[in-house]
Amino acid sequence: MATEQDESFAEAVIRLKLADASSVGECMKTVADGDAPDLANAMIQRGLLNRETADRVLGETAAPPVSAPGESTHDEPPTIQGYEMISKLGEGGMGSVWQARQTSLDRLVAIKILPPLFSRDKKLIERFRREALATAKLNHPKIVSAIDVGVERREGAPDLQYFVMEYVPGESLEDVINRVGRVPPARAAHIAAAVAEALDYAWEQAGIVHRDVKPGNILITRGGGVKLADLGLARSAWESAGLTTAGLAIGTPHYASPEQAQGKQDIDTRSDIYALGATMFHMLTGRTVYEGDSAAVVMAQHVNQDAPSCRDVNPQVPASLSAVVSKMMRRHPPERYQSAKELLADLVRFQDGERPLAYTRMLDAYESSHGGFTSRAPEVFTSGAAEAARERGRARHRHWPHALAATLFVGAVAFAVWYAVEQTQSPPAGAGGAAAHVDLWFEVSNPDGVVGWGGSFPLEFNAGSRVRYRVKPRGLAYLYVLMIFSNASSGAVRPQLLAPTGGQSTPLLTNALSQFPESGGFYPLPPSTDNVIFLVAASKENLPGAEVIASLDRMSRELSRGGWAASAKVPSGRTLWYDHPEDRWGTGGVEPPSDKTAAALNTLCEKIRAAFGERPVALSGAATSCAGD
Repeated sequence: MATEQDESFAEAVIRLKLADASSVGECMKTVADGDAPDLANAMIQRGLLNRETADRVLGETAAPPVSAPGESTHDEPPTIQGYEMISKLGEGGMGSVWQARQTSLDRLVAIKILPPLFSRDKKLIERFRREALATAKLNHPKIVSAIDVGVERREGAPDLQYFVMEYVPGESLEDVINRVGRVPPARAAHIAAAVAEALDYAWEQAGIVHRDVKPGNILITRGGGVKLADLGLARSAWESAGLTTAGLAIGTPHYASPEQAQGKQDIDTRSDIYALGATMFHMLTGRTVYEGDSAAVVMAQHVNQDAPSCRDVNPQVPASLSAVVSKMMRRHPPERYQSAKELLADLVRFQDGERPLAYTRMLDAYESSHGGFTSRAPEVFTSGAAEAARERGRARHRHWPHALAATLFVGAVAFAVWYAVEQTQSPPAGAGGAAAHVDLWFEVSNPDGVVGWGGSFPLEFNAGSRVRYRVKPRGLAYLYVLMIFSNASSGAVRPQLLAPTGGQSTPLLTNALSQFPESGGFYPLPPSTDNVIFLVAASKENLPGAEVIASLDRMSRELSRGGWAASAKVPSGRTLWYDHPEDRWGTGGVEPPSDKTAAALNTLCEKIRAAFGERPVALSGAATSCAGD
C-alpha cells in the first residue's frame, strides 16, 4: 500500500523530471501489489533510479523538522557573496529564483539557485557549469543574458550552486495568459517570432537546444519586448550521467515534443519548434493542447495523437496562422519546420500580411484532395529510358488529329450527360434549401500579395491597388461577384456587379476553382475610394443580372443618403471578414469590429440578400480600408 512518503517521493521525481508519470505510476502499482516495500525501492528495481539518487530524493521529501527560534527558514534569503538578496521571484523544479543586487556594479540581477539535490552531484554540477558558460557566450537581444555561475560554500549544509542572469522587469508569458486568457493572433505571432529568432541564434551559434520552451520561460518586458530565459539550463539539469535513465522525460509535459515524452536523447532544435508550437496554441486558444489528470496522460497524447487545429478550439484564429502552428506540432520531426529560421520566415510572412508557406501547402493539399488543379511532378527517367520516352512523344504527335477528334467527341458526350443530370437535380425556382458556402481569397497587385480568410490586406493597399477574386463553391451554385466602394467624406456609395457580365450566370460545379475576372487580370479601384467591400453571393437559383443591377442601384441611392459610408468605414490597416454559415462580420481573431461598423456592414448584407428575394443565398467577403500610403 502506497504511503504519504511514496506520494511525496512520486511528486518530487516527476517535478525534478527524473522519470515520467507513466513510469512512476507503474512503480506505484508494484508497491500496491506488495512486490516492493516502497516507491524508492520499486524504481531502483526497475532501473529508473540508482540508490544514491533515490536517497537524495528521500532526503528532499522527508518531513522538515520544526524550526527552532532563530533558525533559517525555507523562504529566508540565501547568502551569496557579492550579492544582496531583495526578494524571491519564484520557485519550480529547477530551484528558486531571487531578485538581487550585484554590489560591485550596483545593478539588479536574477539569481537561480539549484535545489540541494542537484548540488550533491559532481557530474551534474560539471555539466551545469559547462552549459552555463556556453550560454554566457551568447549575446542576443531576445535571450536573457548570463552573467555569472558559481558556488557558495557553506559549513554544515549543502553548497549553493547558483546561476546569475540579467533581471528582466515585466512578467512571464504564463502570467499574461493567466491574466488575459487568449492572446491576439498578431501579438502571438510577434512573440513566437522573437522566440524563434532566439532559438535560431542559440542553435546556429552554439548548437544549444533549449528543451523546455514554455510560457513560463518566455519573459515579456514592460515595454512589450520578448526574451527567452533558461536557455541551456534544462539540458544541464536533466542530462546528468547519474540522472539520465530509462523513462526520463525531458520537457514540461504540456509542451514536450513526442520524442521528449518518449525520453529520446537524440533530439535537436525541432523539439524546441514543437514546444513553441504548443506555446502558440496555448496563447491563441487559452488552453493547452492536451489535458489530462496526470503528466503521463498528457505525454501519451503528445506521442499518439495529432495535435488539434487552433481553429477547432478558437475559430477566430486566422487559418494561415493556424496552419503555421499545425506544421510546428507535427508528431514526426521531419514533417515540422526543419529550422527556427524557416519558421521565422513564415511568421514574418504572416505579420506582413502575406501567405505563410505552410498555409500555401495546406491549400495545395486541399486542392489536390478536392479535385482542384495541381502541378504535375517532372518525369524522371531511368537509364536508357529517355529515348523510348521521346519515341512515344513522336508517335503521339503523328496521331494528334485522331486524338483531338476523339477528345472532342468524348467531351461533348460528357457535357451532355452532365447537363442532363444537373437539369434533373437542380431545384426549380422558388424551391428551398441552403445555399452553398464559398471559399474565398484574393490576389492583390500594387502591392503584390495574397490574402486568405482571417488575414489582412497590406497596409499599403490603396485606391491605386487592384484585386482578383479566387473562389471555390462547396456545392453547385450560381455566383454573383460584387464590389462596393464608399467614401466617408462625400458619403457616396457605389456598388458594382462584376460578374456575371453577360446578364446570365453560369453555375459552377462543386469545388470548381475559379477566378474573377475570368479572363485574367485584376479589377481596379476608383481613385476616390477610401473603403471597399468585396462580396460573393452564391445562390442555388439563377437570377438575371439586370435584376441584380437594378437592386444595386436602389441600394446605392439609399445608402448614399443615410450616412452609411461613415458608419461602415473600416479603420486603416484592418480587414473584416464575413463568413457563411455564421453570417457575421469578424476580424479573424485580432479583435471584434466596433458595433457601429458591424451594424452598418450587416445592413449592407441584408440589402444584398433582399435583392435575391425568396431565393436562399450565401454571402462571403471582406471589407477593408484602401487609404494606405
